[in-house]
Amino acid sequence: MDIQILREFADLAYTLNFKKTAERMYIGQSTLSKHISSMEQELDVQLFVRTKQGVRLTQVGQDFLPKAKNIIREYDEALTLLQRGKNEISGQLHIGFLDSAVRDLLTASIKNYQKLYPNMKISLDSLQVGDLNHAFKNNLVDVALSIVFPNSFLPPDTIFKQLYEDGISAVIPKDHPLTEHEKIYLDDLLRYPIILPSPEQYPSYARMIKQYVDGSPIQENIVCEYSHIETALIMVEADMAVSTLPTNIGKHTTTAVFRKIEDCNPVLKIGAMWKKGNLSVGVPEYIDVLFRET
Repeated sequence: MDIQILREFADLAYTLNFKKTAERMYIGQSTLSKHISSMEQELDVQLFVRTKQGVRLTQVGQDFLPKAKNIIREYDEALTLLQRGKNEISGQLHIGFLDSAVRDLLTASIKNYQKLYPNMKISLDSLQVGDLNHAFKNNLVDVALSIVFPNSFLPPDTIFKQLYEDGISAVIPKDHPLTEHEKIYLDDLLRYPIILPSPEQYPSYARMIKQYVDGSPIQENIVCEYSHIETALIMVEADMAVSTLPTNIGKHTTTAVFRKIEDCNPVLKIGAMWKKGNLSVGVPEYIDVLFRET
């Protein structure tokens, strides 16, 4: 039985007036009536006698009322203890994250986490994939909000839970000739100066792109390899080259044009990573808040 309906029963037993109780409980009078009827049907008893003169408790209702009040009181006391326990959690939570990939989700989750656990301190590190994986591997962060490529290998002691899926887009300057193409293929990009992810910073991403472009005369057109996504965006915006980047990055402020690549459609997984059996104070609670937002 819903505890809220039990509260409505107890209040109606006090007011003996559907209109007053509906107002006090901030619900409609018809909703209150349905709730009380459903409660009586569930318990298979009549709790109230309804007449033109008013409402009164039946004998069964009178016998049940003190027990209902006890249930409500114990429920509220349990919630108070639970909330007090939450508020008493204290420590520091270290979160490493990919800025462009999880910025919006991170902001909302931290805001709600701080409301629930005001004694927890949060430290944030915005890192690129390689640095983030290193920090996570060496326990420098408690939770990593990162990206998993199709050929990625996670350590056996790692738990990964997906937040959303992403793909790879062609990223081109806004006045580039490719913007006129109805469809864009990888070979179209390779005909222009192109910047690719650094194998040191983005090992899985670099390997994946290499698998798509093997056999093409791409080496002639490589301008450089980027170690930071913002570097790639700036170079594209400055009309220095084209590139490939996760599609979700295009939702943030940029003058670069993001377009689907017809023959390059890997599924990227963006999510949270933490280690089995090595949970610092506040980690389970943060994971719960994070995925409550999605």
